Amino acid sequence: MKNLNTLFLALTLISTPAFAKSTGSSRTIDTATYTRSAPQSGGHSFALGLTTFSSFGGSGGLSALIPVGQNSIQTTLVLGTSGGFSIIGSGLYKATVVGNSDTGFHLGGGLGFGVASSAATTIGGFTVAAGGTSFTLLLSGVLGIHHELVANKIQVSFDAGPVITVLPAFAFSIAPFSTLAGFSVHYFI
Repeated sequence: MKNLNTLFLALTLISTPAFAKSTGSSRTIDTATYTRSAPQSGGHSFALGLTTFSSFGGSGGLSALIPVGQNSIQTTLVLGTSGGFSIIGSGLYKATVVGNSDTGFHLGGGLGFGVASSAATTIGGFTVAAGGTSFTLLLSGVLGIHHELVANKIQVSFDAGPVITVLPAFAFSIAPFSTLAGFSVHYFI
């Protein structure tokens, strides 16, 4: 019976987590498990925020930021009311070219689409074209900077670039995405 108690005590000590972590093979397994399960981009997986983008037919709106390694995808939903109601959804891919996902300079492009209204056109008091709503398609390039603040929970970015309106009528512009230099702020969840 004494030998059985000694054997039981020895097996208990060998199987404890503290003893297992002190061996080289268990530490490697723990590290591999941690590395595989860790989220990308500084531990962030998703962020929600606000954007001031007005180049997409509105005056700012809601935004989501999804890190993809060192890069990110920013989606926006921009609502506009000047000259009638409009709603534009867009997606921008931002590839970090200098720095990392926390702080750096990014380049990329995107696509926006939605419904925009246009005001009636008048010349000399006469209406020559009726206002209405139409499908809008936008293509965009993006260049900007991004930086994380407040213990890596908040990221701010400033974006500019060319915007090509394909529909309803072709138009081209190169400017900041808003009067606030394309400012966006996101809170990582």
